[in-house]
Amino acid sequence: MRWRRNPGVLWRIAPGYLALTNVDGRTIEVGGSGCDVWSQMAGWVTEEELVADLARQYGTEERVVSPDVRSLLQELHAQGYVDRDD
Repeated sequence: MRWRRNPGVLWRIAPGYLALTNVDGRTIEVGGSGCDVWSQMAGWVTEEELVADLARQYGTEERVVSPDVRSLLQELHAQGYVDRDD
């Protein structure tokens, strides 16, 4: 399964902070490593690629970051901020 930013979402990123607004006008704020995940989603990317990149960036093991990445992707998808191709 691959993920990408929903092209209809408006977003702004600053160091350690991300604000997202969807077409319904709902806005959420994402902090910390969620900003790094978002940055990697300009095009289609797999969850495994996101996990590997984040683990490398933070100098930790993939098994440590994997649950957080999965949770973030599911939450963003449920709210319409990211697309996935099943």
